[in-house]
Amino acid sequence: MRLIDDAKFLKDLGGGLTCRNNLRSPHGAIVIDPVCAPSLIAAADRYPQLDADNKYAASNNTSGSITIEGCAIFGFTVGIVVSPTTTQNAESIFVRDTALQCVRVGVAICQSQARNFVIENVAADIGLFFVTTRMYGGILNPLPPLPPSPPIGASGTPPYIHKCSISRHKYIFNVHVDSGILHVSSLYAETTLSIGYIGVGPNATGNTGATLTGCQFDFWVRAGRQIDFHCWNSCPLTFIGSSFMGKLLLI
Repeated sequence: MRLIDDAKFLKDLGGGLTCRNNLRSPHGAIVIDPVCAPSLIAAADRYPQLDADNKYAASNNTSGSITIEGCAIFGFTVGIVVSPTTTQNAESIFVRDTALQCVRVGVAICQSQARNFVIENVAADIGLFFVTTRMYGGILNPLPPLPPSPPIGASGTPPYIHKCSISRHKYIFNVHVDSGILHVSSLYAETTLSIGYIGVGPNATGNTGATLTGCQFDFWVRAGRQIDFHCWNSCPLTFIGSSFMGKLLLI
């Protein structure tokens, strides 16, 4: 698979159609708090067939203390989506011992109140991003895109990531740290093109950043056609006891 081509990560359904990739209602395997008051989101941005459930005002009746464990997720636009509408306070969510494969985005956190979000012992193979806090969600007027190329959605809370294994991804992160520090430990990434983007966004109020400890990155480097960047950051970024390796591909 040509990881450098973004279009390869949306399933072709024929006739020019692809899997749903709406900013507020992407095609997800597990979607936490997918609905909200109809007045807050245009009809085209709501999940089809769920209009009867779009009756909760923002910040009310949201979820919490959820564990996703021992799951296998294959072939979705987003594997796990948290609060893609305008709801808040979906927090204390734990994703453990789970496998993601052929998923465009592994985990999307879409709002700034998703505190205590833990991703542990998750294996992800073939994807555009492993984790994002800025591609999906409820900002009504997204800022112009910054690299990587997808439009800015929310500015979600960064998760704590521990002992995860990533393979065949174009980017690992597309994360804002406006509402917390990104903690990553013991992550192993192979046959991957880029760490991705970690930075501050439109709601930044402090000098937050990211810390990656005991991580190993094994990059693919293709002769002739290169990734645009191996790491893009606009915040303090600290690597502790981590290693980086590049592998040149001649095809």
